[in-house]
Amino acid sequence: MTWGFRLFSFAILLGLSFSSDLIVLNDANFSSNVIVNSSDVWFIRFYAPWCIHCKRMEKDWEQTATLLKGEIKVGNLDATTELETASQFRIRGYPTVLLIYKSSVFMYGGSRQASDMAEKARKAKSVLLENGGIPDGFSSYLKYEPKENKSVQPISKTNLRVKRPNLPVKAALSTLQILLMSLFLLIIICVVLFLRYVSISSREEGEDFEGPEAESFLSYHEHKL
Repeated sequence: MTWGFRLFSFAILLGLSFSSDLIVLNDANFSSNVIVNSSDVWFIRFYAPWCIHCKRMEKDWEQTATLLKGEIKVGNLDATTELETASQFRIRGYPTVLLIYKSSVFMYGGSRQASDMAEKARKAKSVLLENGGIPDGFSSYLKYEPKENKSVQPISKTNLRVKRPNLPVKAALSTLQILLMSLFLLIIICVVLFLRYVSISSREEGEDFEGPEAESFLSYHEHKL
């Protein structure tokens, strides 16, 4: 048996070991595995094959799946091909790493080293199982709300809401900012005009008649008198 064949076999076995730990998700199996029939905590990476940041964290993500094996299910979803699921979860950037447990979805925002991701995921699981709060290193992202009187609802028929800022308040603040800027500019214009008026008035009041013009002026008034 040649060394080349041995290396090839080892590579295949290594790949199989990673694939058994890292679960490949798609539009067809996502809802049934992650949302509907699962009571597990899921740690899922939404990625794009061409994304350089996704490529850099590939090995760490595979190691994370191995470290969390038997504790938390770790998945991979290509957001460029599995468009339905990516759209439902409002994926706008790559990679996006989400922690999903039943109806709660959180976005991971910490280190992308395998040991750090595994540690944060374990702590997050403890928090979710104990009190359902927002785990450290994560932010609230989506809320899964099944329709009433429906025991099972696929994710495509659910209402996933993204938390957004209060739009009326944001619009009011923008309007107030515009008004204040307009008022500030008006004050500056008024000050400039006032200073110009004062300058012109001062010159007019301070003018003296000298030379021939002064003599003509006096002669004219003496003649009138």
